[in-house]
Amino acid sequence: MRLWRHERRLLGHNVPEPVVAAPEGHQPRPAFRSNTSSRFIREFSQHRLHPNDSLSLLRLFLDDLFPQGGSINMAPEDLEPFVATGRNPDNSVSVRPQLLAFLHNHQHHPYHGEWLGFANNMRQNGQHFFKNINYLRHNTEQSIIRRYPPPQYQYRQCQRIDFGLPRQRV
Repeated sequence: MRLWRHERRLLGHNVPEPVVAAPEGHQPRPAFRSNTSSRFIREFSQHRLHPNDSLSLLRLFLDDLFPQGGSINMAPEDLEPFVATGRNPDNSVSVRPQLLAFLHNHQHHPYHGEWLGFANNMRQNGQHFFKNINYLRHNTEQSIIRRYPPPQYQYRQCQRIDFGLPRQRV
């Protein structure tokens, strides 16, 4: 086949080289979704994380800002100010502004757009964070933060995730 491509090029034809797929372990893999099956996660864990995997970007974020673990919340932008105030203030960190600042410095990553989309629409995508953080960190728990923000004082909620130290083999 190589000889044929070479001869065709000599005759002036544009013959592209065939695309060679990267080895299975090095294909960039997307983040988990809230409905990702445990079977898929088990298969995923049979290979180490590659720097181009989506979870590698999340791991960098967590290691940078929360090396010893912490508590974050998935509050949408309009609910952020009310999570840490009120009758029962919550001590978790709103992940949205932190993640946006982190992503600004990692625009070259193949999954930058995926995490940016998650951060820009926390109401819809905040639910996906738990499975990903649970894969990367020990002692991961989730709970719900409930608030009645003004001016309508309608019931609103967001997810809170508490997590510990990084897992060794990921």
